[in-house]
Amino acid sequence: MNSFEIIKGQGGVPKALPNKDHVSGLVMMIPGFNAADDLSGEAHVYENAIDAVAGLQHDVSKYHVREYFRMQPAGRLWLTTSKASNEAENTAKEMVAAVRRLMDNSNGECRQIAVWNGGRVALPGHISALQELADEYEGKGTPVSFLYTAMLDDGFSSEEFRSPGRCNVSMVIGEDMSEGSEAEAIRKKDDANIGSKCVSAIGACLGCVSLAAVNESIAWVSKFNMGYSKVGRVGGVAISQAEATTLDDAGFLFLVKYDGVAGAYWNDSHTMDVATSDYSTIESMRAIDKACRGVRTYLLPYLASPVFLNDDGTMRADSLANLKNVAGQALEAMESAGELSGYIVEIDANQNILANSTVEFVIKNVAVGVMRNIKIKIGYTTNI
Repeated sequence: MNSFEIIKGQGGVPKALPNKDHVSGLVMMIPGFNAADDLSGEAHVYENAIDAVAGLQHDVSKYHVREYFRMQPAGRLWLTTSKASNEAENTAKEMVAAVRRLMDNSNGECRQIAVWNGGRVALPGHISALQELADEYEGKGTPVSFLYTAMLDDGFSSEEFRSPGRCNVSMVIGEDMSEGSEAEAIRKKDDANIGSKCVSAIGACLGCVSLAAVNESIAWVSKFNMGYSKVGRVGGVAISQAEATTLDDAGFLFLVKYDGVAGAYWNDSHTMDVATSDYSTIESMRAIDKACRGVRTYLLPYLASPVFLNDDGTMRADSLANLKNVAGQALEAMESAGELSGYIVEIDANQNILANSTVEFVIKNVAVGVMRNIKIKIGYTTNI
């Protein structure tokens, strides 16, 4: 019998996201880069993979763009390419210049930026340079988190990369080793000129960070399945269980598999800060950075505004209540969204404003926890 059927599609138009937590940047440090190559060294913004890869020449750049949008279809990606020098000192300077280009062109809207430097060996100085840049942008009110990938030298020391204060930088060494994958095809090209031996999964990692709410760990198993059938580290090297423990303790981000569960997952969400720091994870930094941006947005218009006092020089109750309310607006929204467990804004009414024209706020946030370990006790009993 003849028939006629119309099937409505779903998911072809990703919904616009309500805030800018997802806005990301990707810097591709290409050895041998010249003005005729990808994007001519300029920064451009894209909202889908098709448009983004149209102006790219190198397969590794196309791969990371596609992987970003695979993990975050509703993403917004600022993209630039730059030359990767043979000299380590110049490479750091070139990275910083490329990141500045992204942040300046985006007016500071990038919340997370991935830097692929796969044609060069990773050095602790590269991590330091990115952290110094993050500190600079935090001072401007536009905090940003960095993901970084480069080759690992033979006999590299994992301990030298993690150091106190490197809370805005994470080092991604995970790589898709699935047979027939795009990453495998790039590795097989063996083109040292573009660092194809170090592909990494930094594009997909950036997509996960972009997709995650600011309080969420990218290691969340039910939400962030990378879909790879075989995994290792940069250079297509398998990771043993003993090596995995060492690399995890050193703060690297790589991919793991769980018996009985398909796909691949991030080992954790480390930053390169020490494990005892309040900011040793990406989500702890993203949540506090969002809080800082929000508080600044609401309070900045009040800079140089009048503050009314009582006869004894203390702050009037209405002034206190208004400032507490303004400072807490962004935090209240985060709490409602499940990005904070709670918060309090404190202002000392007795501070001497007439003497120094300064109002000091103390804001305390209660973070959302992450269940990194599950421990189950199970057995038989004679009754319940």
